[in-house]
Amino acid sequence: MKKREIFLDFTSLLDVIMIILFFFILFSTFEIEEATTAANQTKTEYETKISEIETKQEEINSEWEKLLQIDKNAVKNQQALLNYQGHIITINLYDKFDDDTLHINIKKGENKLEEFIYTESVDMNVVLADTIKAADFKNEDVIMCTLTYNGDDLYSATAVREIGKAVNNMQKEYENFYFAAINISK
Repeated sequence: MKKREIFLDFTSLLDVIMIILFFFILFSTFEIEEATTAANQTKTEYETKISEIETKQEEINSEWEKLLQIDKNAVKNQQALLNYQGHIITINLYDKFDDDTLHINIKKGENKLEEFIYTESVDMNVVLADTIKAADFKNEDVIMCTLTYNGDDLYSATAVREIGKAVNNMQKEYENFYFAAINISK
């Protein structure tokens, strides 16, 4: 018997293998691009969340400092009130019906310190500072100050605002200067 030669043609097989290989290479590239895009998006979201967390942390630290300051102020105020020796300043803002003008009366206890007619040209900072100094208060004294006024009186809103500004300036100089405004209008 004669041997026959076998001829194998792998061309078709190689074509199919190349097409399959090309298909896998092509789609693996698409998957890498999609994975890179997803990773970049996740990284951006992560950085945004970290930024938000840092902002919240700063807000929390700021609030914590405020709470600690409130505690310090509460202790300081409590100590000042314990040392209170009865220094009361009353500021009465009233309208005289006969001349329709605002009058201001400043007293220390029962003693009248100052009385004048309020106009917009009156510098309440100067008047209040001079009155407090004339009453011989020291910077460490505890001073209770009340303002009594009728909110329905003409020009009272302006006067109260100016007195409030003057009191704020006094509180910078006298650290234990406490103030309350009382509106007696109905």
